[in-house]
Amino acid sequence: WGGSPLDDAHRHRHADVVDLLQKNGAKFRSSSQATNFIAAASEGNIDKVKALMQFGNIDVNEGDYDRRTALHLAAGEGRLEVVELLCEAGADVNIEDRWGNRPLDDAASAKTNSAGIMQLLQKYGAKSTLCPKTEQQEAVVDNSKGVTIQHNEPPLQEAEDHMPSGTIAYCPPELFLKGSTATPASDMWAIGVIMFILLTGSHPFDRFSDKTDDDIKDTLIKLRPSNSDHLNLMDELVFDDRIEGLSDSCVALMRRLMQPDPNKRLLSEDFLRHPWIQGLTASWKTMGKAHDKLKSLWQNKFRTEIIKKYAKDGPGDGSLSENNLKEIFQALDLKKNGVLELEEIMTVFRDMGITEENIRTIFECADLDGTGVIHWEEFRALMREHINDGPGLQVRYLQQRFKSHVLNNFADKETTTISDRSNLREIFKAIDLKGNGILDPHEIRVVLRSAGEQEDVISRIIASLDLDQDGGVSWDNFIEIMNMADK
Repeated sequence: WGGSPLDDAHRHRHADVVDLLQKNGAKFRSSSQATNFIAAASEGNIDKVKALMQFGNIDVNEGDYDRRTALHLAAGEGRLEVVELLCEAGADVNIEDRWGNRPLDDAASAKTNSAGIMQLLQKYGAKSTLCPKTEQQEAVVDNSKGVTIQHNEPPLQEAEDHMPSGTIAYCPPELFLKGSTATPASDMWAIGVIMFILLTGSHPFDRFSDKTDDDIKDTLIKLRPSNSDHLNLMDELVFDDRIEGLSDSCVALMRRLMQPDPNKRLLSEDFLRHPWIQGLTASWKTMGKAHDKLKSLWQNKFRTEIIKKYAKDGPGDGSLSENNLKEIFQALDLKKNGVLELEEIMTVFRDMGITEENIRTIFECADLDGTGVIHWEEFRALMREHINDGPGLQVRYLQQRFKSHVLNNFADKETTTISDRSNLREIFKAIDLKGNGILDPHEIRVVLRSAGEQEDVISRIIASLDLDQDGGVSWDNFIEIMNMADK
């Protein structure tokens, strides 16, 4: 890997070996010297910084992937001793990272040694402003620090909003203010949104995937810190029942990432050091419903895209009435064989700009019974209801399918209802061939086979009925299923 014995000794903190090798002329040769140097400066490891400067092939002004140098990081972390060493070594005190920030700007937000570092940097000629001073900008003297700080951006105009460039669903509230630009804080907000989606299967501000960009913009504008109720609104809109089952540490991290005030939002360095990210406070329990939540996300996508394509310009009256849904189904059924195949969905969705990989995922999740095609009943179930957390649409669909077969085979449709417990009790007894008060998989399979269901679908239906995960369906479970399936 191109490293030297000195690299290994230093990495494993063998100080005596490092001294011995250095006395005998050893040199650092690792290709990651710059990364190690910047990290050491950020950590305040003055000995490591000195060693790399003395024996390594180090450019003190070399930056990381964000063009942040050792001086940027040391200043932002309050490492006064390291900052002094770097300044003495000729580090560029006005070097800019990819966002246009300079070391003095980072020092202003340091939690410790901020005043001392700022004074030291200014002594070496550091400037804080990132853009020319305008008439609206003022120099502010912070007496507690004894330094002059100049605002580097004009005041944002609350009264005038605009639609920023980029993906609206990942933009923070402040980007909708006229004159605003993306900052590292904007990236941290986007990380919070992505983290929420991965953990809950839904967008924090678009739970059912039916919001437009304008809808999301209107919501985010309400979350600005200027709204005194913005934190309560965040709890109402985002941190609802979807976060149940997540660890407190995980939720706390997402709150700090999606903090409406960019000045209070989590920094990238703190994010990487967060105990949940490092696995110290993360729950190692399997999220049992995570797969169902992700399925719901794609099922919502199927529903939303269909509505966008056909609700206004397609067949029918633009509603989700039974007749209109049938007309949409027939329009999608290009082969006119009564089912929707992957090839047909590919043809329609590809024209809407969706990638082939995503179309396959959408189709698999919309295929509720796993037969490889989407029947009318599946399409109707997907389109007629919002999909939320709960048992999941696939489970409800399969339970409804079981209920239909039971009523078709055993009940008098004119007299039997889900509230008619006496008739349902007789049906239960008829299915319970062993008479032991439990419907086992074999007994349920007999009913479903007689209805013409395929074996793989039967297995899925049986799994959906086992509410207690005990291998059977009790009388109480049977009643619950017959009622649940009608909701």
